[in-house]
Amino acid sequence: KPTPLLPPCPFSRQSRADVPANELVHIAGGSTRMGRSWADPKIYGWDNEFADPVSVEDVKPFQASRFLVSNAEFADFVSAGGYGDTQWWCDEGWSWVSQSGSSAPRFWRWDEGKWLLRTMTGEQSMPWDWPVEVNNLEAMAFCRFKAVETGHPVRLPTEGEFNLMRDSIPTDIQDSAHGPAWDRGAAPANIALEYWASTSPIDHFVNQDGIGDVMGNLWQHSVTNFDVFPGFKTHPLYDDFTTPQVDGSHTRMQGGSWASVGANGASRDARFAFRRHFYQHAGFRYVVGDPAPPQTSVAYESDKGLCGALSHHFDASPVTGSIYPEDLAALISRHCPAPSRILEVGCGPGRTALELARQAPHEVLAADLTTRRFEHTLKMLGDAGKLRWARVVEGDLVDYREVNSGSWDLKGSLRWAQVPDPAALDLKKHGTFDVLVAAQIAAMATMPDPEGFIANVHKMLRSDGLLVVGSVGELDLSELHDHFTQVGTYQLPFGQWVTERLHRCGSASVTVWKKGSHDPAASSTKVQRPESSVGSVLDAAVAAGRRVFPSAGVVRVDRASGQHTICDGPPSLIVLDELDRAQDPREYVRKAANLIGDSGALVIASCYDWQEEFTPRAKWLGAYKYGDNDAPRTYEAMRQLLAELGFTEACSPLEIPAVEYVGAVGEWGQQQVSVWRRG
Repeated sequence: KPTPLLPPCPFSRQSRADVPANELVHIAGGSTRMGRSWADPKIYGWDNEFADPVSVEDVKPFQASRFLVSNAEFADFVSAGGYGDTQWWCDEGWSWVSQSGSSAPRFWRWDEGKWLLRTMTGEQSMPWDWPVEVNNLEAMAFCRFKAVETGHPVRLPTEGEFNLMRDSIPTDIQDSAHGPAWDRGAAPANIALEYWASTSPIDHFVNQDGIGDVMGNLWQHSVTNFDVFPGFKTHPLYDDFTTPQVDGSHTRMQGGSWASVGANGASRDARFAFRRHFYQHAGFRYVVGDPAPPQTSVAYESDKGLCGALSHHFDASPVTGSIYPEDLAALISRHCPAPSRILEVGCGPGRTALELARQAPHEVLAADLTTRRFEHTLKMLGDAGKLRWARVVEGDLVDYREVNSGSWDLKGSLRWAQVPDPAALDLKKHGTFDVLVAAQIAAMATMPDPEGFIANVHKMLRSDGLLVVGSVGELDLSELHDHFTQVGTYQLPFGQWVTERLHRCGSASVTVWKKGSHDPAASSTKVQRPESSVGSVLDAAVAAGRRVFPSAGVVRVDRASGQHTICDGPPSLIVLDELDRAQDPREYVRKAANLIGDSGALVIASCYDWQEEFTPRAKWLGAYKYGDNDAPRTYEAMRQLLAELGFTEACSPLEIPAVEYVGAVGEWGQQQVSVWRRG
């Protein structure tokens, strides 16, 4: 309801005939900065505003409407039955119109033969010279209508075109990378509640070129799908603020509105996006120029299984210092004549196939049981130009990874295919091959019929063809001797990302076979795997504690029962290992703290690998999500808990690597050991 604290603008034209006509104004091309640097942020900003490196976009000349589209100008679209005519709407827009039943802008109301406008604090006669408030779908529909009416290719502006116009105002809401702050109370636009609690006439604020509302009054819709800048990285306090919007369904809004307050809401570099049917104090201006670039946005994959596979194929493992699929391609290349026709089954995200096609003019067919396993890579090499995924850091917390197609200059051809059962490969469809590879970590284990594949693989290979088979577990290859001669045996190490501090590791046995009766001396290469070292973590924890209390005895507290065992000497050094496997870690820490006197210390060792099978999510000590928010990481939550119990950190945490094997596969963990004392 009306309030003197939030007065609407007192200026308006009540007759459509009095509203200044809109017209196209020439905008000279030029360069505009895209993104800002973390090095000198000056004012607050969300993570999507930053780039590394900051880039400059060269914007071609275009024409822009002198003013934002007014209620009067938009009324032509309404009067022409625009909301009921499918020709003006994209599929998404028509779906929205049909479901919403809209026949006019949301805040217009027809009453006794005239239009009224609903504002934040009341309802009034239609101010025809105020900018119309619509969503992105309505704005695009109007542009199509205007294009037919004028004969010009009318569209919404791009992010770069808006920035170029915004650069005509050299000031900002605060001192920023763009320029100095404007004087408070003298903003160059209807922005940040500096004047009114409503929109204002489209010609009230104009720049030196006579263009109205270059910023402010209303947020301005654009044609640009929301995406992040090169070098994007999430901020740990809000790691999911930006990435859910990178989905092709959110478009950029720019410039701020009369209600945009705070350092970020109205700044030149603020980057917000909403789904196209949302309302957000937003209007638009239209432009005429070259067609906008194709609007492709690549979403971040979040499925843990697929994300783990993508990390395995595109991130070097800290355990091995290398990438297993890349090492596999190098091994194959040593045996493989070029050019060759190569089939890889169980290719996963396809890094090995990519490397083979990049290294030589091979013809490569990458195949897997389902297209889901390689679709991201296929899209990267197509219009998407990149692939993205989320990688678990700790508990629910993730970071985000990206690989660009520019990394792959393919010398050979690369095709992709779904092969549900490699044992029954359709030879009429796919033909035969010079090289056949089934050596990804899980390629043989996930085949529906591995025995059938081994029995039939000789039919898939040409004379003197090469077969490369790999497996982590036991694999009976004796039947291959009927058609092949083994020419090489290798142990390739691998490391697979589980969390930031935990990796699955081991070595795969890779054998190379040549079809026919050839019998060269078989070669064999072995890689020594790291020795198990779990016991060393406890030793390191005790050693860390004794840096603070050299003569302290040791007490180890069982994480399940809470019972403690005196290992040696007076009970003044309490050791808690595997905090992330305790059913109630807070109680685990509290019980241990109660055993410590004034001269004791608490030593905690953990990889912070929270899993619900061991610890209910509600009892995780940090690293969980609640709603749209992130809990602190475990170390910070642990520091808060121990501070409440009267402890301070005695020394900087130690990082202790440890490896434990179960059969051929092990876990490599980066244990953090911290020491805490009372007081």
